[in-house]
Amino acid sequence: MSLRRRIFFGITAAVYAAVAVCVVIALTAGGTFGVRRVHYSEEVRGDFVVRYFGEDDAELSALTEEGAGRKRLFIPAAVGGAKVSNIGMRGVMEIDGIEPMYDLSGMYGSAEDLLLAFPNLWPSRDYGYAEWEDLFPGVRRVFLFGGESGSDYGDAAVYAPYEFCGGSDGIMPANVSYRYNFAGAPTNGYYWLDDCAYGGGIEFVPPVPERAGYTFGGWYKEPGCVNEWDFDADLLPEETFAVNDDGENEAIFTETALYAKWI
Repeated sequence: MSLRRRIFFGITAAVYAAVAVCVVIALTAGGTFGVRRVHYSEEVRGDFVVRYFGEDDAELSALTEEGAGRKRLFIPAAVGGAKVSNIGMRGVMEIDGIEPMYDLSGMYGSAEDLLLAFPNLWPSRDYGYAEWEDLFPGVRRVFLFGGESGSDYGDAAVYAPYEFCGGSDGIMPANVSYRYNFAGAPTNGYYWLDDCAYGGGIEFVPPVPERAGYTFGGWYKEPGCVNEWDFDADLLPEETFAVNDDGENEAIFTETALYAKWI
């Protein structure tokens, strides 16, 4: 090897060593050379392990054992007063000006139904991660609380409240809705959604909703809360049909809306 090449390789090795030392210093000290640590607090909250990266930045980092076993999983728009900004664990470090990478490990569960209170939240495509169907491979139905969706749910059937389905291709109206029934309620006033067979009963009773300063008093058939819905006896209306412009029988959508009573 010539003297010139030996000098070149020696200088190159020295540069790489210097860069490595700088990175180590930066990771240790934090905030140096544009590298900073991401600080967070963590708690177990219901179905999720939640990480808080600030007063208004929460991450659903992993499923708890209870959450991983649920067949119907509700993914909230906010927890502990902070907006959910990410599903899956973000890195513990990030470079200034560059979005952090995401690790979706630990989020796999047995959910067959997903209820997404924040419909535009999905695993990041920008870094090569897949969609909800990969995060929850057994999902067969997805319920959105609004009519917009920027995600791909694979072969899962996608539902939303009837009022949001007018211009949304591929999104079907859910025929059972549970309403918070008070002004200013989150998720467009919807607490839970379902789609059940016409003429049959509602088999799944959602978890009890919460409202600060009030006690939940049951599900009722009208906003005034006069007639309570009996999950053991009441049935959805029978499916009805009408002749459309093409002379064919077409099913008529009928929604069963249930309203929370607050005491």
